[in-house]
Amino acid sequence: MAELIPILGGSLAGLAATRRETRRARVAFLSVASVILAVLAGVVSGELAESAAFLLWDTAQALAAGALSAMAAARAARRAR
Repeated sequence: MAELIPILGGSLAGLAATRRETRRARVAFLSVASVILAVLAGVVSGELAESAAFLLWDTAQALAAGALSAMAAARAARRAR
């Protein structure tokens, strides 16, 4: 259940990142949001009490979900034109 936070949050962050103007701003926004979501997931699930290594996994999940949703949104926008 705790894996839903980085995955769903990363997807929403990816969609929000598409609203940024430059690629650098999109990458920076998604990176920062992924780390924040990973910390949030670790605190909520109690994984951080076990090991800080869970932050890497949760960050990777959020980044992957965000990148995939951003690519899907960009593709849908291109098709709509």
